[in-house]
This record gives sequence, structure tokens and C-alpha cells, in this order.
Amino acid sequence: MLEFPTVWVENTPDSLLNISIKFCIKSPRTFCQYNPMEDGYELREGLSLPQEICERMLAVSKAELDENDFDSLIKIFKDTTRTRLRHVDLRDSSVTDKVVDILSNHKINELNISGCKELTQSSLKSIGKLWNDLLSLNVGSSSHIFLKKEDKPSRTEEEERIIKQYLNLFYIIEEDTQIPPDSEEPQSPTCLPMLKKLAVHNVAKADQNPGFMFLLRNAHSLVYLDLSKCELEANIISPILKSRNLTTLILCDFPNVHDLIPAICRIKTLR
Repeated sequence: MLEFPTVWVENTPDSLLNISIKFCIKSPRTFCQYNPMEDGYELREGLSLPQEICERMLAVSKAELDENDFDSLIKIFKDTTRTRLRHVDLRDSSVTDKVVDILSNHKINELNISGCKELTQSSLKSIGKLWNDLLSLNVGSSSHIFLKKEDKPSRTEEEERIIKQYLNLFYIIEEDTQIPPDSEEPQSPTCLPMLKKLAVHNVAKADQNPGFMFLLRNAHSLVYLDLSKCELEANIISPILKSRNLTTLILCDFPNVHDLIPAICRIKTLR
């Protein structure tokens, strides 16, 4: 018999589990101790949390705590021997790269970071640590993590002259000394060979994005692929589609999708 929601669904009180977790995260010293070296909390000695509690605590903390309290409490997950995470849903939150880096020390099977506007390309390095465990990755609208940071504007001759004047106050430098521009550490590509489900939306000129293309080309086990609003040339994506055993393919608002019809017809595993 089908179950239909009643008019009281929105007024249904929280479960006892949620009520207990809300109390704990708002009074963390009931089960944690503050570690000034980490500037955050850690579990009390002799206490460990099962996977169900950890995952529910993470979800409730994301919704109930402000940024500072969340960043302090999230550090309990640094201890992977006494906490356990497998399914992590961070969607539509203000989590940062540091949070993803902490959580990536767990053997996460499912990760949802859609709508996380504060994440940057640095989060890909943390996600790459899950290469042997991650089965489902939902990047969704957070596709900006595949973009490189905008290059800083080059200094003008006047700015170079002023910098040299200030440096001369402390050091003797030659007149033709060049002030080296700031440089970023190159980002290593993210390889997730065990990935079965991938959702990435709205990647402009995706075929010219090396990070995105490396991830897509090396996800050989994909059965679910969602590339809605991604800009990809048919001759680039067609060989990838034909070489995967896809059961689900979503190409909502995909430009020139009609060019992919021959490749899609050759996928015999689609349902």
C-alpha cells in the first residue's frame, strides 16, 4: 500500500536521535575535550562513535552550527580510529577546503559537495586521497573547483621601482634585480578509478579543462554519469561514453546533444 505524506509532515517533531545530537553538538564538552594545540575538539579518552552517529552528527552540525563552532567540532573526525565516515553529504554548505581535507582521511564511499561555494581547486587534492574508496562523487554546481585561480595582475614598472626602494631599506640589491612573481604549487590531477557515479554540472569549455578531463577519462568504472550543462565537443566525449558500461546518462541542457546520438545508441547497457 502506498504511503502518502500527511498534513503534519512539516510539524513532525525531530527524532530522539536528532534531539540528542543537537544537544551534544551545542554542548561539545559533554563528550569532547578542547585541544588548544588543534584549536578544536577531540573525543574524550575511551569514547568512540559508530558510523551512523558520526554521519548524522556531521549532517546536523552543518545545519545547526555557525562557521566557527562547526570548524572546531569537525576536528573530532581527525581521529579515524574512533570516528568513522562512509557517506558524507556537504551540499549547499559553507564548508572550506580544510574541512574536506580533514574528512578525506576517512574511507569515504559517497561524497556530495554540490553547492559548496567556498571550495577551491585545493579540495581536489583532498578528494584525490579517496582514489581507492570513493564510489560516488556529486560535484554538481561546485564545478568551479576545476577552475584555476585567476592570475594576479602583473606589476607595473612603477610598482617594481617602489618595491625595490623598500627593499633597499633592508638589503643591498642590484639595479637590475627582478622581483619574482608569486607562484602557486601546481595542482596534481585527481584520479578516481573506482568511481561508479559522477555528477558535474555547468563546466564551460570542459574539453579545455585538464583537471576535469583527467578525472573523467580515468573513471573507467562509471555506470552513472551526469554532465548537465557541460560544454564538451562530441568527438571528445563520444569515445568516453562508448567505453563505459553506463546504465544512467544525464545530459540536461547539454549543447549540441544531437551530435551524441550515434555514440549514445552504441551504449547497450543504458536502462
